[in-house]
Amino acid sequence: MPTSINTIDVYVREFIPTTPRDPTFSILRNLFVRSFDEFYNKIENQLNIKSQKNLLQWLDETFDEEQELILSRKYRCFILYTYDKNDLKEIISGFLTLKEEEQGSVYIAQVAVHLDMKRRGYGAQLLKHLHDIYPANTKYWGLCRRANRPALQFYLKLGAQFMENDDIATKYGYNPELYTGFEFVDTVPVIASTVPSVLKRSPRIEKSEQLQQAAATVVTPDQQNPSSSTNDEQILQQQQLKLSKKPVQCCTVA
Repeated sequence: MPTSINTIDVYVREFIPTTPRDPTFSILRNLFVRSFDEFYNKIENQLNIKSQKNLLQWLDETFDEEQELILSRKYRCFILYTYDKNDLKEIISGFLTLKEEEQGSVYIAQVAVHLDMKRRGYGAQLLKHLHDIYPANTKYWGLCRRANRPALQFYLKLGAQFMENDDIATKYGYNPELYTGFEFVDTVPVIASTVPSVLKRSPRIEKSEQLQQAAATVVTPDQQNPSSSTNDEQILQQQQLKLSKKPVQCCTVA
């Protein structure tokens, strides 16, 4: 008896809402809170959350800020969808927000993947999509909590390097003791070429050549080389040790 194999199409679309009542916001909010709560609840005492707020309240308020920035067009938001052609189900599986800056620089604000769909390469696919919408040699950078080791390892595996200048965190109102900057020195186009595609494209759903280029999913470096996690952990520790030796400037905790 033949066995049915699920085929999942993956594609990215920009989300351009016109009202805070857009139902997509509630989906993104739930995805964001659940995704970050999974790890943050284990290190809550390291997050320096303001008093009288629990973790879920803090994450909810953080998304409020993201939503406002998206609505005001200060941030662009890109949503990754997965479509199961057997079950005929389309699911929002992740999203990325960013801020376009001057001189070919893009600030990566948030990358969140559905709690049940992590470690499938979807976060890397969101970053890969930036290659389709921005010119070559665009600089991509962001800030990440030092305590968020899964996120630090994620960016490190994709080729990012930690920024040694603590002024970057201070400039954006973050405590450099809690946050470190990262940047893609070789830019996302180079990173994207190292991430192989494993799923089919979906011309039925895509409406433009640009979206068709994004309609593929990826495997993570851990799936290709199980031993890479140990090496990345060692590199991460070395870079964090190097950063920890720099003097800390006074700043405002966001």
